[in-house]
Amino acid sequence: MTTREEAEALRNRDEHWKLGILYACREDPRVIVRNRLLIGWTWNFRHRWALPTILAFIMIGIGPAAVLWTAGVTDGLVLFGVTAVSMLFLVGVAHHIASGPR
Repeated sequence: MTTREEAEALRNRDEHWKLGILYACREDPRVIVRNRLLIGWTWNFRHRWALPTILAFIMIGIGPAAVLWTAGVTDGLVLFGVTAVSMLFLVGVAHHIASGPR
């Protein structure tokens, strides 16, 4: 199993970053990693769970507001609030995943 320090060493290697912003490393056990140059996180595009987690994040991010909208809720403030809470939840999830092996 990869330690947190080993995972960070993999993330810091230049050859794992394509165009400086796309991370791809099969050896890194994390599906989400801290972004190298920008604030936030990015996916490890060589991880087998990258595409499923991207799709899950999209569904969790916009799904609740979309369900409310299709149910007839058209109040922009309510839809914005639900989306904001969903996004904050996803930020917490990304932070937890990106912190790496325990």
